[in-house]
Amino acid sequence: MKKLVAILLALILSLSVAASLAEIVNPLSPLIDVNRLEGRFVLASVRSAGNGRIEFTLYEAERYAKADLEKLKKGDILVSDGQEVTVQTVSLVNETCTVNAGLEDEVLLQANEFGEYLISLDDDFHPLINLGTFTQEVNEYIPFLDNVDPATGEMRELPTVASGKDFIDNLDSDPIGFDRDNTYLLFGASNYIHMIVRYYSVTQ
Repeated sequence: MKKLVAILLALILSLSVAASLAEIVNPLSPLIDVNRLEGRFVLASVRSAGNGRIEFTLYEAERYAKADLEKLKKGDILVSDGQEVTVQTVSLVNETCTVNAGLEDEVLLQANEFGEYLISLDDDFHPLINLGTFTQEVNEYIPFLDNVDPATGEMRELPTVASGKDFIDNLDSDPIGFDRDNTYLLFGASNYIHMIVRYYSVTQ
């Protein structure tokens, strides 16, 4: 009996030591400072807040440092969208990092133009960081560029150019919607919205 207890204690100790040695790799801190949005073109989801105002949530893609991925080893943990993936295998070749290749929890990361790595999901989407939700009155004269035909959901050859007033007037009744997979906001001075752009998305 004493021998069995000793074996169990040794096993628990070894597991605890292994867990303490595991590295946890989190996404980098967001680049976007929501207090300094001037000149930023930011992914957003938008809904009406009434009386010419909108409520919008801003997003930024998760990014990982190459140096962190190069250090990954079996037993380490990669965190994305609040979920933990325990590393079984890792390969970093030609700006592509694959974690747990061929397994159910496989993660594929691709380098961007700045040498940082983004997780690639279906249809080239990436996990996003929620930067916060805000409310603002929309200037009725700002441009609204729409690359989607709301009647069909299809992509237009050329975007239509409407106004902020048109955007507000049709926001509630638009059948496609303005979500984080198809909408960008351009910000100007004092963090006011200067342009709204909707792109075609295969998920809409």
